[in-house]
Amino acid sequence: MNSSQRSPMLRMSRGYATASTDALQVICGTMPLDLEAKYRYYKGLIKARTAFALGNVQYNGGDETSKATIDLENELMDIWQSRWNSSIKERTIYEYFSRVRNRVEKIWIELDHFTVQFLTGHGDFKSKLMKLGLKEEDTCACGEIETAAHVLRYCKIYEEERSQAEERLNQAGVSTGVNNPKEIVLSREAFIIFKGLCKEILTKKEAQRRNAEQE
Repeated sequence: MNSSQRSPMLRMSRGYATASTDALQVICGTMPLDLEAKYRYYKGLIKARTAFALGNVQYNGGDETSKATIDLENELMDIWQSRWNSSIKERTIYEYFSRVRNRVEKIWIELDHFTVQFLTGHGDFKSKLMKLGLKEEDTCACGEIETAAHVLRYCKIYEEERSQAEERLNQAGVSTGVNNPKEIVLSREAFIIFKGLCKEILTKKEAQRRNAEQE
C-alpha cells in the first residue's frame, strides 16, 4: 500500500527515484498510507461513537470526541516514529528529522531539487553514484570521498559559499553553522538559508563539471 505513495511524493519532493519510501514519507511530512487509512477508519468510529481499542487508545464510545481524535493521532504518530527509528534506510534524512512529528509540524518547509539531494544523500554525489553503478570513482575534486555531508560541510571547493551561509545562519541564531542538521531545519529562516546554500553548491558543481568537459 505504501509504495503507491512513491510517485506523488517524488513529485512533491523533487527527489531522485532511488530514495526509499521511508525517507520520502518523512521528507514530505506525509503519514504512511496504511496509517492514514487507519486514521480515517478509526476517526469514523469516533464520529459514530463506536467503541474500539488501538494500541494505547481505548475509546468507549462515550468519551469526548476531540480528545479521542487527538489520542488516535498521537498513537499513529508513535507507530510511524517506531518504524522510522528501526528503519535501516536513509539515515541521512534521519540526521535532520529524527522525530517525524517535527517534520509534520513544519508546514512552512518547501522542498526543491537541490535541497532534497542533501537531505536524502541521493543526488550529484560520487559516493552514492558509484554505489548505483553510475560512476567509476567516489572521490571529490578535492581528493576526499564525495558524500552529501562532505560537500555540504567540509569540501574546500565550496568554502566561500559555506562561509557566507554560516554567517547568515549565525545571525539567524544557528551558531553551529551547517554542522548540526537538526538546527538547520529548526526555523524557517535557517532553512531558507540552507536551501540557498544547497542551490549555490550544486549549481557551482555542475558549472565546474561542464567547464572541465569543454577543456
